[in-house]
Amino acid sequence: MAAIVSRTVPTTSMRRSQYQSQSTNGTISLNRSLSTNESTNPNDAIPIPSLSGTNPLVTIIYSTILLTNENQQVLVNSYASCRRLLDHMKSVIGSQPDEMIDLMDNDGKLKELNAHHNEYAVQYLPARNNYYALKVEIDSTTGDKRYTPSFNIDQIDQKICTILTNSLNSLNKSSTKIKRSTGPTKQNATGASSSNTSQSKSKRSTSRK
Repeated sequence: MAAIVSRTVPTTSMRRSQYQSQSTNGTISLNRSLSTNESTNPNDAIPIPSLSGTNPLVTIIYSTILLTNENQQVLVNSYASCRRLLDHMKSVIGSQPDEMIDLMDNDGKLKELNAHHNEYAVQYLPARNNYYALKVEIDSTTGDKRYTPSFNIDQIDQKICTILTNSLNSLNKSSTKIKRSTGPTKQNATGASSSNTSQSKSKRSTSRK
């Protein structure tokens, strides 16, 4: 299993230079690390394409209130398991180990990496693309998920901001609809209404007597 390669990229110019250096150095270190098995889990032993001439780095955008509300960028090696990549990002963001996070791309597509823990992240995160960190909260009663940005959405490109906002609203509305459907059915509500009406009539007849 490949090791995580991660570097913070505060500016565009620094990002370009680091892409070039990581492209060369990353290939050498990844080839070496693949010779040592990261996990005894057989599910981790998934064939991957040759690393020759390939840059497996992706850019993840996030922010943390511990340092600043400004967006930060970190380069991450996608030739790692989804579980390991997410655990690494939790430590970068400052999330607790038992908290859940996920990523969303520029098109507003949720990557759902938690459903593919033992698979290589490169299968779901095409290289040289940007991804945005999300916090995932799960309702303990219904199991519904709610997604909130772990980045400053006001600091990204306006067009992308609109796309991500619409996607998040759509995801969270779906959870709300599921919660509503778990309420009393129309038939039960009608039965309760009829019962209340009968009791009301009975009280009126008693008072007349």
